[in-house]
Parts: sequence; C-alpha cells; structure tokens
Amino acid sequence: MNQSQTILKNTVVLGLSEVIERLSTVYLGICVARRLGVGAFGVYSVAMVYYSLLFLAAELGCTTYLVREIAKDRTQTSRFVVHTALMSGALGIVLAAGARLVVPFAGFSRDVEQALYLIVWAIVPATLKAIQESVFVAYQRAEFLTYSALVAGVINLTAALYLLSRGLGVVSLILAFTMVQFVVAAFYFLSINRYVTRLHWEFLPAFALRILREIRPFTGSSLIQGFLSRPEIILLSFTRNNAQIGFYSAALKIVDLWQLIPRSFMTNVFPVLSSYYQSGNEGRHALREKSIKYLLALSFPITVGLFITGRPVLHWLYGDGFDSSVAVLKVLVWTIPLGSLWAVLWRVLSARGQHGDTLKSQSVTLLFRLAAGYFLIRSFASLGAAISTTASLLVLDLLLTYHVRRDGSHLRFVQLAGRSALAAVGMGVITVLLRDYLELWALACVSTVAYVAMIFLLKAFSKEDFGVFRTLWQVGST
Repeated sequence: MNQSQTILKNTVVLGLSEVIERLSTVYLGICVARRLGVGAFGVYSVAMVYYSLLFLAAELGCTTYLVREIAKDRTQTSRFVVHTALMSGALGIVLAAGARLVVPFAGFSRDVEQALYLIVWAIVPATLKAIQESVFVAYQRAEFLTYSALVAGVINLTAALYLLSRGLGVVSLILAFTMVQFVVAAFYFLSINRYVTRLHWEFLPAFALRILREIRPFTGSSLIQGFLSRPEIILLSFTRNNAQIGFYSAALKIVDLWQLIPRSFMTNVFPVLSSYYQSGNEGRHALREKSIKYLLALSFPITVGLFITGRPVLHWLYGDGFDSSVAVLKVLVWTIPLGSLWAVLWRVLSARGQHGDTLKSQSVTLLFRLAAGYFLIRSFASLGAAISTTASLLVLDLLLTYHVRRDGSHLRFVQLAGRSALAAVGMGVITVLLRDYLELWALACVSTVAYVAMIFLLKAFSKEDFGVFRTLWQVGST
C-alpha cells in the first residue's frame, strides 16, 4: 500500500471514529434539547466546554508532540507514553480537585455547578485516552479508535436515553459520560500492550524534564487552543442565561460536525508531513497544497448549503423552539472553510519545527477574541458570539498564512480553490431556486449532484488530481 493509500485508509478509519463520537454527542444534545428544553441544553453545553478546557490543560499538548516524536523513532514509544501519561494523569487530578474547590465561587446556576462537580473527574481518563490515541495514529492503527468510539457511543447513548426516559436530568447524563471515559481509557491500555507495543512502567526524572522542555510550545498552544475553541460559551455563561447558550450551542454543534473532515484528514497527513520536512523531501510542498485544495473543495458546498437551508435544518433537528439559532448558524457556517485552512496551516508550521509561531498567532487571536467577544456578546447575545467566533478564526488564518510564507512558501489560494468556490456558488443558485419545491433530503441530493457537475464543468481538478483519486479508490481495506 503506497503513502497516499495509507493516508486515505487511516483518514477514513479515524474519520469514522470521530463521526461516531460526534454524531452520538450531537444526537444526545438533540435529545436533551427536545426533552428538557433549551435551558437544560445550555447547561449541558457549558459543562462540556469547561471539561474540554480543563482536559486541554491536563493533556499538556502531548498528542501532537507524541505523534511527531513516535513517527521519528518508534523504539521510544513506551518511554514517551509512560512519562506523558504519568505527568498528565497527575496534573489532571490536581486540576479536577482545584476546579471542584473553585466552582462554588464562580456564580454559576445550581444546575451548572452540579454538572461541573461531576464532569471535572472525566479529565483524568480523557487525558490518558488522548495520549494513547496518539500512539495509534503514529503507528497508523487508527482502526482501534473506531472500535472504541463505536462501543463508547453505544454505551453512552443507551445509558443517556434510559436516564432521560426515567425523567432524570442533565447531571445524570454527565455521570454516565464520565464513567464511559474510564472504560475507554482502560480499553486503550489493553490494546496498546497487546497489538502495538509493550509498555514498560519506569519513570526517569531526566527524561521527564526533557519532555517538559520540548513540549512547552505544544502546551501553550494546547491551552490557548482550548480558550480559542469555545470562549464565547464561557463569556455567555457569565453574562447571559442558559437559553442564549443553548441557541448558540445548537448552531455550533451543526457546524462542528463538519470539522471532523479536515481534522481526521490532517491528523493522518501530519506524520507524513513531519517526516517530509525532517528529511527535506520536496513532496512536502505538493502535500501541503493538495491538502488545502481538497479540504476547501469539500468545505465550500457544505458552507453554502447550510447558509441557504439553515432554518429547515434547525427545525428538523431541534424543533420549532430554536428560531433564534438561524442567524447564528448563518454566521457560523463560514468557520467551516476557515477551519479547514487552519487545520493545514498550523500543522505545516509544527512539521517545520516552528510550533512557536503557531503559539504566537493563537495568543494574538485569543486576545482579539476575548475583547471582541465580550462587547459583541453584551450587545447581541448569541449572534454576537457567532460573529466573534468567525472573525477570530479569520484573524488566526491570516496570521498563520503570514508565518508559513516567511520561508518563501507560496500559498496560492485562488489557484487552488477558486474554481471549487465558483462551483459552490453555482450550486447555491440552484439550491435557492429549488428550496421551496423540494423536501430537505431531496434538495440535499440535487445540490450535491449540481456541485459535482459544476466541478467537472469548471475543471476544478486536474488529471493528476483524478489520478490520485483513482489510486485512492483502489484501497481495498477501506
């Protein structure tokens, strides 16, 4: 199997695991919104955001660092995994205990407090799980992630639906989620020891200090990325009620679902990209440009389609009580192509050994996002949160583009994605003309066919691109 086929196989497998996990989360959110109302959905969203933030703090940026280091030398796998697991696990316990002490003084509602008391303890197994996922990615054995995601998704959904049917609230769902994290972390440890490599439990202070020195840019980037991921929900939790959080989160979950594509693809491209830059292979330029081209070509039709059909999509998922989320969704959809571009650019810098430039860009963006978000949310509530999110991601992409170009790299966005953007516009025109005459599912099918036709008509892909597609299509394991 060649490199392109390996990337596709692992992208599909890893993407499937993330789709299972994200779909189960989205479906659970829909059940909460429909059965418990927009306020309870807001509580659930706040708990998940603070959990994600504390998880990134405990994880120390290990996932990206481990993929890069293990890809260089697999013989060091056990040493890296054991040391990072022990350090991150200990930090997770400290953060969970500290959060438990701080939460009562934060001024949250009683429902939010109770949810946070439970979910902070999911940090410890979540960090261990993330470290082990890095090993599977580095060894290109992403199928284990799919197995665990499927089992965890089924268990979590079954437990949640049972609890909801018994009339229990959000807190019970958080408890079930926390327990599932422990189960998945244990499964990963068993799988690594049996199918990947034997872990030797020894701790060397000198090696731990080396990791701490090398991981600092990744840790800073991970922390800032945590703040950058959902600062609007944090600001909403302090300045607005749970309903406004629910309106914003309803639109955000729809948009976030599509970010699985660039994340899954670039997670598997990153080890190859790192090895190319390490060895000076000229293929790194082609890999970078093709990644941008293909991901934007997938992002544009999704963006245009959701912008036009936002209202019926929200009604179909959440019911009639989420009309306030329509305008929010129309703004947030533009983060789909911006997020695809970000997924490529920061990994290019990291593969070049310039992760510090990513950290600088994220730091500047965080300051902009917090300042702009505060004023926009105070003025426009959930819509202001959407504007802040989209504008901040644009600023981040511009900063990353500047750093990537500093070594003379040429990022020809118009040449790479101009025709696919025009194809998406053509698809959008057809969608607008037909949206009053077709059901949502039929409209989606017609729009997809229209976009593919436009791609061929405008010759958005070269013969070389189609040659790559034909090669990838032959991956029997997929």
